[in-house]
Amino acid sequence: MIPSPSDDLKRYPEVYDRFCGIIYMAAKVGGDSDKYFISKKAKDAVHIRSALSEFVGVEEYVMQTYPNAVPEAYRLYKSSNPIFHMLKLLRNFNIHLSDSVLDFKPMMVRTLIENSGEFEINVDFISNLSVDELKRLKSAKDYSAELLYEMVRCFEKEQHEFGISTLIISSALDYSEIILKAIENNVE
Repeated sequence: MIPSPSDDLKRYPEVYDRFCGIIYMAAKVGGDSDKYFISKKAKDAVHIRSALSEFVGVEEYVMQTYPNAVPEAYRLYKSSNPIFHMLKLLRNFNIHLSDSVLDFKPMMVRTLIENSGEFEINVDFISNLSVDELKRLKSAKDYSAELLYEMVRCFEKEQHEFGISTLIISSALDYSEIILKAIENNVE
């Protein structure tokens, strides 16, 4: 079951569609390729890159389309959420330097259906995440080595608890609420 952004965001269909795109691309990470010409690794890399690009692109779209929205309310760089900062850094890493390499691990999960019990699934995570690699980015200059280390540590904890797809989807849903408030508080 894949969640969707709040129905309230549908009042801004172009923004709603962008968040749906993030969720769609993130949900496509994992599993085998269904096309003979693209490997699983390449398929996952393009879906990660697309989800991250769309995530960062929402910020840029809102800046251009809703100039009255207060930037401090929605800019990723201004956020206190370390996952948002990491997603933006990972977008830059995946566009400018390399691909995120995925690995998977088994995880026990439970559904919301009463008495369904636990079952095992495999979740994907980014396995080549490192402070040294992120330091190569121009955008990393805004962070101290200690802060980068803490952000990576936090991101690693979250992605190993939820998997990269769920982490991106959850972050998109959180960010969609921030964007909705920023737009609605400043639309003339």
